[in-house]
Amino acid sequence: MAHKRLFGLDMLRAYAVLAVLYGHAYELIAGHLPPGAAALYWLPVWDGVTLFFVLSGFLIGRILFVSFDRQGLTKSDVLHFWLRRWTRTLPPYYAVLTLTTALWMCAKRPIPTDLYQYYVFMQNWNWPHPEYFAEAWSLSVEEWFYLTVPLGFYAIFSLHFGRRHLAVCVYIVLVIGLTLAYRAYVGHHLGAFTFEEWDSVLRKRVTTRMDSLMLGVLGAYLSLYRARAWQRLRVPALALGCLLLLLDKAVLAHAVGTPAGDAYLAHVNLLLTPLAFLLLFPFFSTWQPLPRNAVMVAVMAGITWISTISYSLYLVNHTLVRELLFRSRVFSEGLFHAAPGHLAAALAQYTLYLAVSFAAAYVVWLAVEKPVMAYREKWWR
Repeated sequence: MAHKRLFGLDMLRAYAVLAVLYGHAYELIAGHLPPGAAALYWLPVWDGVTLFFVLSGFLIGRILFVSFDRQGLTKSDVLHFWLRRWTRTLPPYYAVLTLTTALWMCAKRPIPTDLYQYYVFMQNWNWPHPEYFAEAWSLSVEEWFYLTVPLGFYAIFSLHFGRRHLAVCVYIVLVIGLTLAYRAYVGHHLGAFTFEEWDSVLRKRVTTRMDSLMLGVLGAYLSLYRARAWQRLRVPALALGCLLLLLDKAVLAHAVGTPAGDAYLAHVNLLLTPLAFLLLFPFFSTWQPLPRNAVMVAVMAGITWISTISYSLYLVNHTLVRELLFRSRVFSEGLFHAAPGHLAAALAQYTLYLAVSFAAAYVVWLAVEKPVMAYREKWWR
């Protein structure tokens, strides 16, 4: 059965994928911007992938808790959960990865010798992600979360804990705490590092990011079992979350590259950002505005549409569209070439990149996501 869409969560999902797209588009105009404009470019966005992590944890947590309360979590429930998740995430991923790899080889570009790891989500388990198909790093984190977290819930139920909700809280805190401790350990041994090293060693490994998703699960727990407080604190939590995001932006703008900035990245940023995003959820998970005019109807429809194709948009925009198509001779040397200093030409290419990314995402959604999801719902009806 199809689930009712919540506009507030659709809005968060749309913002997350637009932030990713906005970041990936930067390279197309980076060499054409006047001095100082780069800092202004990054002001409107935060880490969209981290927001995706918290959102995934929140939604998956609610699914597991509802099953947990209804009849307990059985082996059948866990298998059912895995099948529904994997029929949602794997077909588009495998389709885009395989198509991209085929085109990459046709362009005579090198691919990793251990390409098979991408198909089992092992390419960044506890080591830096390869350069190829770089967007897959976050999908590995999510797929391992989908695989392992339900097993913890199942163990809590099957071991007959007397106070299962308390055991669930302990489990959530344990996963968050262990991830924090391991990331601190890795960050300590990393020593002095560049922003790029932090990005690859701490931000983009499966073993160092599980806390972001589990914070979403914590939000799901609070929204279901502390519903009155969740509703009552929606505005104060929203204000605090926005304040923390602004604080994060200020620190990153002024401290990156300094010892204090290194310490902040290694020990604070990857916890503060998902925590700040989580504080937005009491408001957005309960926000369902009523359209009051045609403009608002159109805006809400656009946000919902972007949210609907967000997964396909995430899959296609970077390697398939930007790295393959926009680095081809047609774009790099031909009609759409933007010479250094030609900002107008670069902005035209930038706009075209966005349009092509949305078009390609819609094709993937229409050809893969939509029919697979329709079949899934028919199968489980």
